[in-house]
Amino acid sequence: MKGRGVRFARVLVLAGALAACGGGEAGRGEGVVLQVHGDGRVVIEHGDIPGVMKAMTMEFEVAPALLEGIEPGDRVAFRIADAGGRYRVTELAERP
Repeated sequence: MKGRGVRFARVLVLAGALAACGGGEAGRGEGVVLQVHGDGRVVIEHGDIPGVMKAMTMEFEVAPALLEGIEPGDRVAFRIADAGGRYRVTELAERP
């Protein structure tokens, strides 16, 4: 439980930074992690993100701290923001 509190705090900091840069939430999705890259990239096979994109497999930028404990095969829920024409994961959590 302690780790989730720390992860939530990191999400809030990242969300604040994106808001300051003009990045706004674009949507929410669910999917399966296929690859995790320690340099701040994650590949997710996801369903439709209404109003944003159809179901697909896509690589997203993400703060490396949000990848702690995330492994290929994990089912996840996530939020994305438009960061200058590129989508960036701003929140990432495992799903049961």
